[in-house]
Amino acid sequence: MLEQGLSCINPFSGVYLHSDNSPKKRKPIATNNIKAIQTMCIEVDDDLRHLVLLISDTGMRLSEATGLMISEINLDCDYPHIVLAPYPHRSLKTLSSERIIPLVGQSLWATRRIIETTESLYCFPRYTI
Repeated sequence: MLEQGLSCINPFSGVYLHSDNSPKKRKPIATNNIKAIQTMCIEVDDDLRHLVLLISDTGMRLSEATGLMISEINLDCDYPHIVLAPYPHRSLKTLSSERIIPLVGQSLWATRRIIETTESLYCFPRYTI
């Protein structure tokens, strides 16, 4: 109104918007729900379900998992793990996002299946090519 030199009354001048700056607490998914989803993913056993299983036991971000390369998975060692590092096709959210992620439970099963079934350099080529 000031820019255009208008002298009308602003209809929003009396509107109050509550500013709740307190952080919202996210509730975790119930363990029994996670286990049920994992069971269904194993039954279907395809790349999309491998992705869900990978995320479910590692806490990886979806973007980290979809850009994962086969070379980042280390299964032939005492403690199977993923070495997550930035690549040109996948940046990481923060500097501390570069990390070693242990593979346990269903994420270990999923990474074995990924290696057995993927012919690409990428674990999920549909998202990186």
